[in-house]
Amino acid sequence: MSSGESASRATWDLTSQISPFLDRHMIFPLLEYLDTLIKDQDGKHLVDYNPQDVAAARLEILRPTHMVDYAIDVHQTLHPGQPVPDEMEAQKKTVYEELEALRAACGAFDKLCQDETER
Repeated sequence: MSSGESASRATWDLTSQISPFLDRHMIFPLLEYLDTLIKDQDGKHLVDYNPQDVAAARLEILRPTHMVDYAIDVHQTLHPGQPVPDEMEAQKKTVYEELEALRAACGAFDKLCQDETER
């Protein structure tokens, strides 16, 4: 790819301009797409993003969400061989406890939905 093509792609890349206005869950597909553009099947770099920077941005967006397992996977990609931070483990435990509490609270409704005779 010539430097002119690279400059043209950078000119038209609006990821950094629109992402502040998007819900964090809508940014994930953009980051996934950037990952595919960083290195395509032919091994060419189609955009000038550092894969580590994209992964770090993904991790930063994931931190306040309940997608803890995904955040742990991204953390391990960024920091191979390092243990998962205690705060992530604590958040994971909290999320799973909340999930179980919600399942228990919805148990009667879930049973009703699954019972063919009650429909």
